[in-house]
Amino acid sequence: MITFVLTSCGRFMELENTLKSFFKFNTANIDNYIIIEDSGCDIMRASCLSLNERYNNIFTFIFNEERIGQIKSIDKAYTLVKTKYIFHCEDDWEFYRSGFVEDSIVILEDNPEILNVWLRKLDDTNGHTVLQNEYSVENVQYRLLDNCWREGWGGFSFNPGLRRLSDYKILAPYSRTVQSFPQGRQKFYTPELEISIEYSNLGFYSAILKSDAVRHTGWGKQIL
Repeated sequence: MITFVLTSCGRFMELENTLKSFFKFNTANIDNYIIIEDSGCDIMRASCLSLNERYNNIFTFIFNEERIGQIKSIDKAYTLVKTKYIFHCEDDWEFYRSGFVEDSIVILEDNPEILNVWLRKLDDTNGHTVLQNEYSVENVQYRLLDNCWREGWGGFSFNPGLRRLSDYKILAPYSRTVQSFPQGRQKFYTPELEISIEYSNLGFYSAILKSDAVRHTGWGKQIL
């Protein structure tokens, strides 16, 4: 039912810590684990293979020979996904409570217009506006993100969170030609924003759990 997909680029310590916290707190059944490593570094490859051995080789690693970037890496990894859901992750996060995948499934099963479920704190959204109304489904409380924030962000994110494979296929591949921006909106170039605007225009929006489960650890450690 769920495939875990993580994008990595040359930050072995962050990758290792992210996986450690995920396995410590995740309580959902995961069918497959896919990690795509984009650094093209032989040392990173060797470290990842050693890490896989410590996890009984449960990961399917994809090693890009040359850097292709996050978006093309996501498209490449998603071609291997056959499950209904994708738990998308990056290599610089720390999980700290259990049940976050199950809570996310409850929300996505209840509302087909919700695209993805954020796990960050309500006040840790990079400034993205969270709407005031609170919703509850099977005792899972959540709110919605503003689907037209700043340059047009609709809440779509590659931060850790659950999403449907079928929703990905609507706009796949993400690395295709980018859309033109609506008149009057400032162009802030990032594929994540462009994808977010497209999903918002299709009527999708994003939810954020009232009970947070993850924090970002990669500040100042971005790979350019």
